[in-house]
Amino acid sequence: MRVWAGAVAVLALLSAVGCGADQPQKGKADAPRCGSTVVTESSDGNHLCLDVGSSVRVALPGAGWGPVTTSGAGLTEVSADSFRASAPGSVKLATARKACPAPSAPGMVSCHALQAWTVTVDVRQP
Repeated sequence: MRVWAGAVAVLALLSAVGCGADQPQKGKADAPRCGSTVVTESSDGNHLCLDVGSSVRVALPGAGWGPVTTSGAGLTEVSADSFRASAPGSVKLATARKACPAPSAPGMVSCHALQAWTVTVDVRQP
């Protein structure tokens, strides 16, 4: 019986408080800014957001990375490794490099393995 009375008292208290009804609702104005950024090798597989007008630069260390390709809409290429967010959309940035060193002498065995790198960019209107 006491448990039931306690539960009713807690329910009544929560109803009086309004369960957070005074909290402002997060809207578009409260959304975090998604400004310009630099992505690196450790960004592989990540998702990030950009506001229209901001930019992303791809900074991959070492040699052998192929050109960065895009699939999707929302980014405009500024240079080989820089992109500007031009319209809302989703874009996948991708590149790859050989995972094995080149043969050191003629007739040596080489592998054809690749190390892939991708980042998904969601472009939004601020």
